[in-house]
Amino acid sequence: SATHSIVIGSGNGSTLLDNTIGNSLMVGFNTNGNVPTLFVGAADGTLNSTGNVGIGTSIPDEKLEVNGNLRINDRNDLKLRNSHHGLGWYGDRKTSEGLPNKPFLSVNIDGPVLYGWGGGALASTNEDKGAKIVLRWDDNGKVGIGTIPPINSISPYKLFVEGGIATRDVKITALSFADYVFEPDYKMMTLNELEKYLILKKHLPGIPSAKEVEKNEGFEIGSLQIKLLEKLEEQTLYIINLQKQIDELREFVANDKK
Repeated sequence: SATHSIVIGSGNGSTLLDNTIGNSLMVGFNTNGNVPTLFVGAADGTLNSTGNVGIGTSIPDEKLEVNGNLRINDRNDLKLRNSHHGLGWYGDRKTSEGLPNKPFLSVNIDGPVLYGWGGGALASTNEDKGAKIVLRWDDNGKVGIGTIPPINSISPYKLFVEGGIATRDVKITALSFADYVFEPDYKMMTLNELEKYLILKKHLPGIPSAKEVEKNEGFEIGSLQIKLLEKLEEQTLYIINLQKQIDELREFVANDKK
């Protein structure tokens, strides 16, 4: 053993637990090889293990390094900085355990919760590609992917994404649909009125213009889809009406030839 090193315990069988790091403590019983259950480095010095504690390792690089799994029971959380930041399990405990349930904000999550006072983030630290924040959420419940949610924004939107979204499907929960076009009292422009509107406005009635879309920094898919369906249904009625006029003209021409 090195100078001022302490060993509590022994190795496995004939293998001795030998502390070769000065000014340190090793604790272990029936350990395999020379790996202690607990290692405490010196408070000061030049070794990598200076001031560090290792569990299952004698060469900890951080203040606490665990070689193996770390388990925190469901009654406690892992706190980061203070009680407002942490990671914990929240959900319904088994009745047989005789313990009260542990909801998060009255919600049974039944899984881990990562929380922070002003929100939190998930990041990547790839040295080749550069460190970046991948996902961030704030204390207003807004989430940003590849971007930071707008600060103090009155926007009702909850998710902000920088870049494209690839998905197999999107469901929009619209409050109404455009079936009202087929109601008997629905008023439509005549084709002449529609032509004059298009010449003057350069866009369909009820559809935002290019300037409006630019001013509003985009458009809402749900409301625009309903408007587009409205125009499609109006076109269907226009076509039906035109077909009726064509049929009437054909009948008139046929009668005129008799």
